[in-house]
Amino acid sequence: MKRFIKSLALCFAFLLILTGFSEAAGANLRVKTNGNSRRVGVANVKVNGFDLYCKYKPYVDNGRTFVPIRELTELMGANVKWNQNTRSVSISMQDKDIKLKVNSSVVYVNGKKMKMDSASVPRLTEYTEQGNACKTMVPLRFL
Repeated sequence: MKRFIKSLALCFAFLLILTGFSEAAGANLRVKTNGNSRRVGVANVKVNGFDLYCKYKPYVDNGRTFVPIRELTELMGANVKWNQNTRSVSISMQDKDIKLKVNSSVVYVNGKKMKMDSASVPRLTEYTEQGNACKTMVPLRFL
């Protein structure tokens, strides 16, 4: 798994991802994950010095910053596909093919099964204040 993370880091190194972990002053939103609804702080995420703008805001939950996987990885040049039937995401970038599933610690990198840290598990987040729309989110640390 460490090798996988190092490979991703090398792919993204020239993009110089910078993050702002501080919550915006007073900004929070209501989300629902795994059946639990709660308020979380909105996170500021910067990529190459520019704010990451997306309809579904990154947020901080239990000290971890969660980001929408599609928006961030596509910004880095990856091709992302969602499979509704299996609730899984496929990411293709350069020589890497990554497959991960919502609420699963198993990830496949170029067909090889690996186990990720339980704190890095992708989650389906329901944005209750945005018409209950759902988005696949991963901890920024995962990327």
